[in-house]
Amino acid sequence: MDEQLSLFKKWHQENTLVYVELLIKKKGRKGIFGRILRIDEENQSVLLYDVDQKKVLDFKMTQIDSITPASSSQVSSKV
Repeated sequence: MDEQLSLFKKWHQENTLVYVELLIKKKGRKGIFGRILRIDEENQSVLLYDVDQKKVLDFKMTQIDSITPASSSQVSSKV
C-alpha cells in the first residue's frame, strides 16, 4: 500500500493525467480520465478531477480497481 501511495503522490505532484477504473456499488465498473487533486491517507480517499465531466469526485481507495498514467492511445481512442 505504501508503494501505491507514493505513486499516487508522484502523479499528484506532477499533475499527471491518469486513467482510473472504479468499482461503483450497484453500477459496476466505470473508467475516468482525471487528475489527482488530493490524497487523504487518514480517510483512505482520493479527490479526483474528472477532465471529461469537469467535476471533482471523491473516492475511497477501496473503490479503485486500477489507476495508471493515461497513455496517448487511451486518450485518442476515447475521442
